[in-house]
Amino acid sequence: MRLVLDRIVSNEQGKRIAVFECDDEIIKVVEDNMPSGLIDKLYSGVIIEADCLDDTISNVKLLINETENKRTEMKSRLSRFSRKK
Repeated sequence: MRLVLDRIVSNEQGKRIAVFECDDEIIKVVEDNMPSGLIDKLYSGVIIEADCLDDTISNVKLLINETENKRTEMKSRLSRFSRKK
């Protein structure tokens, strides 16, 4: 399953929660329910491929090239609407 990180928030206990978008669905994963150290590698907009079951992710693969291509595409789209005169 492909997931895109929207943001990382913290709960009342100080645990970090990664909020992912997957199609039209929002998936929230507490740092304890993902591979150790993964949350430190995540940043807004990063695309990952992972198995997701009961708010737990495993077999995670960071898709860095795909993420950078998407960022470039989005910057290109936004530049079309800049207010240059």
